[in-house]
Amino acid sequence: MTAKARRAAPAALQLGLTGEALAETVYGIAQPLGLWVAHFQRVRIWDERARRWRWYTPAKWEGKGWLDLFIADPAGGGILWRECKGQAESTTPEQRAWIACLRANGRDVDVWRPADLYSRRIERELKALVAQRPRPAA
Repeated sequence: MTAKARRAAPAALQLGLTGEALAETVYGIAQPLGLWVAHFQRVRIWDERARRWRWYTPAKWEGKGWLDLFIADPAGGGILWRECKGQAESTTPEQRAWIACLRANGRDVDVWRPADLYSRRIERELKALVAQRPRPAA
């Protein structure tokens, strides 16, 4: 969705969910489908040197910008990487780099916004993982 389209979205969507709340909602949809969801949550820490609070996602090496959700079907349906953003929130340069890297490697990666929840796109994509499960041999 372009920035212009996000700004034009209905006020109800813009006032609605934050990226964090959207991730929680996605988990609520994915869990009954039997999907596994890993979420790497930011924490607020006190930076003694700077004398201020800052947000930090515990990760090593190239972890900066790692996407919010890793969704996997333990029954073999597939894997998704998703970044959850509020309607007007932007991805960081590091997140865009991770998205480009995963896409370059043929992975299913994208950004979800509240509009995707209301349009049922998120539900469709999660159910598509379940539909891709290998069928038992007859």
